[in-house]
Amino acid sequence: MVVNTAGSQLDFSTSAQCYLGGLFGTLFLPSIIGGDVVRLAVGLRRSPRPAAVLAGNVVDRFLDVAAQATLVSIGLILLPGSLPEQFSSLARKILLIFLVIFIAVISLLFFLRKMILAGRSRHFLRHFARLRHALRSVRQRPHILVSSWLLGVLIQGTFILLNALLAISCGLFEPFRVWLFAWPLAKLAALLPLTQGGMGIREAVLVALLLPFGATAPLVLAAGLVWEGIIIAGGLISGGVAFLLRRLDRTSP
Repeated sequence: MVVNTAGSQLDFSTSAQCYLGGLFGTLFLPSIIGGDVVRLAVGLRRSPRPAAVLAGNVVDRFLDVAAQATLVSIGLILLPGSLPEQFSSLARKILLIFLVIFIAVISLLFFLRKMILAGRSRHFLRHFARLRHALRSVRQRPHILVSSWLLGVLIQGTFILLNALLAISCGLFEPFRVWLFAWPLAKLAALLPLTQGGMGIREAVLVALLLPFGATAPLVLAAGLVWEGIIIAGGLISGGVAFLLRRLDRTSP
């Protein structure tokens, strides 16, 4: 939905191959953004408007991060009584730093756009113009962006609920509002391109975030590893389904 809003003209089968292939690629590429490379590769090969695919994927990743930040904010609102003041202040500072960095990068690119584009070839400027047009197409449909953001919040909230239930099965009992705060921050940390699919980083950050709430490190790590196993299994299944969809597209008249 988001990528087609930019004008990429992907059908459902191709969109499924992009998404499922991205889940599979995340298992082997640095950080959870690694899967975006696979999504882009499939979309660029199948779409008549490559710039729209690139713009749509960038917007989609931004909406995912926005959904995570929304859940963290809700967790902070629900936790003022049980969250240590220093820890709460630290979490707010981390979110503020992310926001300041994002605004600074966007502002810097805006003010330096003429310098960056100066001396570029006509071929480059033509592609850049197509990218700008695709981003403008997305901006002109704010209802799609809002719907996608709300769906992202719902989906990520479901993941958090699943993690809380898995933790209970491991013997870790924490209020849902604690998971609502800690899990999205751990997933945001997995964006760092340090390990395959963010493996290890997510679990380490989750342990650090849950310890102040009385959780024990072995139980948090156990719950994290169970979830990691589900991610790996889901990624392998997604890769198989994407492969079958590609074979079906090739054999269809």
